[in-house]
Formats: sequence, C-alpha cells, structure tokens
Amino acid sequence: MPIWKICGFPKVSLYLERFLLKYATAHIQKRWQQLEKRQANPMQHIRKLILGLGIIISLNSYGQGQVFATIAGGDLYSFDLENCTRSFVGSTGQGFGDIAITPNGQLWGTVSGSLYQIDPNTAIATLIGTTGLSAVSLVALNDTILLAESGLNLVGINTNTAESFLIDTIGYQASGDLTWYDDNLFMVTSLGMIISIELSETFSSIDSVTLIGSGIPTCEAAISASFPDEINAIIGFSGPDLLKICPIDGTYEMLCQGLNVGGTPGAAASRLENQLPAPSLCNPTSVEDILNKYDLRISPNPAQTYLNFSTSFAKPIGYGIYNAQGQQVQSGLISDGSKIQIESLESGFYLIRWKMRESTKTTRFIKRK
Repeated sequence: MPIWKICGFPKVSLYLERFLLKYATAHIQKRWQQLEKRQANPMQHIRKLILGLGIIISLNSYGQGQVFATIAGGDLYSFDLENCTRSFVGSTGQGFGDIAITPNGQLWGTVSGSLYQIDPNTAIATLIGTTGLSAVSLVALNDTILLAESGLNLVGINTNTAESFLIDTIGYQASGDLTWYDDNLFMVTSLGMIISIELSETFSSIDSVTLIGSGIPTCEAAISASFPDEINAIIGFSGPDLLKICPIDGTYEMLCQGLNVGGTPGAAASRLENQLPAPSLCNPTSVEDILNKYDLRISPNPAQTYLNFSTSFAKPIGYGIYNAQGQQVQSGLISDGSKIQIESLESGFYLIRWKMRESTKTTRFIKRK
C-alpha cells in the first residue's frame, strides 16, 4: 500500500512517494519505536515528519523536463527556458495546431482533424488516425488520453486509435493551448483571458471554470515550467516571444523576447509535480524590491538622439515615456546595454516609467534640440 495512503494523506506526487520510500523508511521506523517506548501516539508524529519532508522536497527540486515547440511549417525545436535558447530537432512536415507530451515521454500533434505521433529525437511524424476535431489545443491526461478544446468543449482523444469523445463544456475558446498547473487545467482563451478548469476526480466532467486574469497577449501555445527558487509558472508563447504568466492572478512578464522566430503553433512540456505547500503569491520577492535593487540607469541626460540604458537585471523591462502633459508618447521593452531612440521627440522634460507587473519606477530626462 502506498505510504501516503497508510498515513491518511491525500495522494501526493510519485516523486515524493519514491523519495520517502527510498530515504525516509529507516528513520521513520526508528522514530516509531522510540515513540512506542514512550507510549506516545506514533501516527501523529510520523505524519508531521512526512509532511515536513514533503515540503522540503517541493521547495528544492527542479523538475522541468524537455520543452518542445513547433513553428509555422512544422519545424520542431527543443527549448532551454533558463538560458532562453532553442535547438532545432527536425522538420515534422506538418503544420500542427498543437503538440503534447504524455507521461511516458511520447510526443503527439494534431492538425486538420488528425492525430500524429512525433519522434522527439528526429521530428518524424506518424499518422495515428482521424479525430474529427477542429482543435488548436492539446495536453496529456495520461499515456493513452489527450485533452483538447474544440467548439467550446473539453474533449478527450485516445492515443491508440485517435477516437475522440466529449467530456464537458468549458464555455471558452482556446487561443492555442491547455496546460496543467498542479491539479487543475489552465487555458489562455481567444479573448486574452486565463482560466482555471477544475475536473472531477474521475476526469469525466468539469466541476468549475474560474477566470484568473485578463488582458493577456494572444498566446498560441502554453506550457507549465519550473524555475529555481521561484514558484512554477505558465509560459505563454506569443508570436516569437515567451511570456511568464502567474496562474494565481494572471499577471505576466517577458521571459524570452524574440526567441521563437517563426511563431508558435504548438508547444509541449512534461507535467510538473504538484507544489507543496501550494503557492499563494506569484513571487515571494516584491516587484518594488526588484525595481529598486537592479539600478536602472539612463545616459546621457540631457540627450538629443538616444538614451543608453543599463541595469543589472537580466531580463527585459517594460517602459513608457510621458511628456509634460502626462501623455504616453513611446513605449516598449528594453534590456541592459540597449538604447532608447528619442530623436523624434520634441525638446522638453519627459518621464520614463519602468514597468513590472503592477509596479512602476520613474526616471526624469531632458530632450535637447
């Protein structure tokens, strides 16, 4: 019997269970004997010990598996999200609407109502059969069932036969993908919203659909990803850009700008282990601390044609330039070592507002003739 069932816990991750069995059994047995000699309640203390071990594992493991994405025309790439790099795998020969990875490591793709199996090493695509669905979203439920949104409905697809079946109504249309985040499905909709879909215990119906956030750029694909010392995030593929989306409140920031040249019809990654304890905040470090810590600087000031930008922050930061009347006259994303062109601006005083999520920091500069 699994250790989580013996101790009366809800089901935890397979990774956690294996860790406990391999490393903790001897210590638990020793502790049990000590408690029995003291006539204490062994189960109460052992449950606390296991919970503590589980929290330690969840906070320190890095469980990201392979990440794949296709571009228009069917070329398949693998991705390193930490370093914002991609590697060419091969051409599938198919313009897939989306791709998905099952827990056994097999890669699948859907296009024009057909299901294909894709070799993750060579990108060779093999036809499985006809689904009869118009779907641009795909994610794995298990090794034999894929999930997709089609006609505002959640449907299942059998990986052995490609046969499809209705599960329940979502009520929203996907802009490109479904992805798991802990125990719930998440979907970026065609209206720029991110929603959470809670399935029943048997996965045969939808218990609830919850709006998490709105105003998100159109994402043709989405996956879940883990990062050291941070909570897991949803990665939205928006054109060539990769956005890091918080599934708690729907806020987002740029992760890898311009990485996936060619666009992203589909993306896939292995499902991550559940986080213990479940996160309640998007980032334990406040955005204000980040903006103040990384020393945002511009030069020269006054300036005539451009502003040099420097920062110790490793990722692009959003900015907006405002004139003396408070009107935004320019905006964009900028990284360390880049220039902001201001030659077209009229001479005068301006403000730059550096933006990250809901927080801003202001810098003043003068535009000369």
